[in-house]
Amino acid sequence: MQIKQQDFTKLLSTGFNNIKSILIYGKDRGKVLEFVKQIPNKVAEDPTDVFSVFNYNISDIEDDVSKLFNDITSVSFNQTRKIITVKDITDSFFNKIIEVFNIINPSDCLLILSSGDLGTTSPLRKFFETKTDDLISFPCYEDEDKTLQQFITDYLKENGISKIDTDAIKFLINNLGSNRELTKNELDKLSLYLYGQDTVKYDNAVKMIADSSSIQTQDLTFAVFSGETEKALNLYPKVLDLGETPTILVHVFEIHIRKLLSIHEAILKGMSTTDALKINGIRFFKIIPTVTYQIKLWNVKKLLTALEILIEMDMKCKIKDAPTEILVSDCILKLSRFAKKEII
Repeated sequence: MQIKQQDFTKLLSTGFNNIKSILIYGKDRGKVLEFVKQIPNKVAEDPTDVFSVFNYNISDIEDDVSKLFNDITSVSFNQTRKIITVKDITDSFFNKIIEVFNIINPSDCLLILSSGDLGTTSPLRKFFETKTDDLISFPCYEDEDKTLQQFITDYLKENGISKIDTDAIKFLINNLGSNRELTKNELDKLSLYLYGQDTVKYDNAVKMIADSSSIQTQDLTFAVFSGETEKALNLYPKVLDLGETPTILVHVFEIHIRKLLSIHEAILKGMSTTDALKINGIRFFKIIPTVTYQIKLWNVKKLLTALEILIEMDMKCKIKDAPTEILVSDCILKLSRFAKKEII
């Protein structure tokens, strides 16, 4: 049985009583995972209880599905209903666990499955849509302007920002795109920047969202990922002089990588490069050629390698008395040179 968001909200308030399993899927992984997270937080007596709340990525159980069967059939340590989540499930993996739905007792266990975009011919999607009422599917569609405005407003309120100027909200809607995960990253930056203030003004939004903290920071980011090593190394001290910290730059680079990955994902699913850029907030005509060039320069494998480099760099920067300026300078050198390397 397929449900809509208002149905999901109603089921959430009743604890998903009499439901064996729910499939949450859609193009926007951030939005999907946001809904997935809501269920144990609302339904479980204690979302941190490792004896009744289980979380798996598909890679954790792909080679040994007995883990999932054992968790479903075992008796809960504290006699509470078990909440089991499996993220990024695929049609091929679904075939391995189809029998599991015959042994779930909805009073003892709720199985939550998440997936990416599923076509109408997907066996997984069809199974949840055409079987009994105790199996439900919840498609997450990409945000429209009205939905995005509501999400921005609610998310900022959760971070202590209760007011948004009219021009600021229009700017955010036009520049954040429809990817929920990337939107949250950008709003987190904005919330940090406005710490202690309760209003977003147009200038705040432009500074943090359009310019990645400043025009110089954006220029540095584009230089790094365009393979312009000399330009990047020249811009780095200028950005630091403007007040940015090396660790913030690491996070800005991470966000840029995730945006490039999201664009690649859209293109792989058949979207044109122009539309893929648009839904990821790349609308300003002056930066479109640069980002388009970087999409050609960085394939998914290279981007994932770069992300690993930055995650490792972030950990090094958190060590007490670490020479962060030198570390990040070396990182900029490494990434900008890596940009021009061909990796298949």
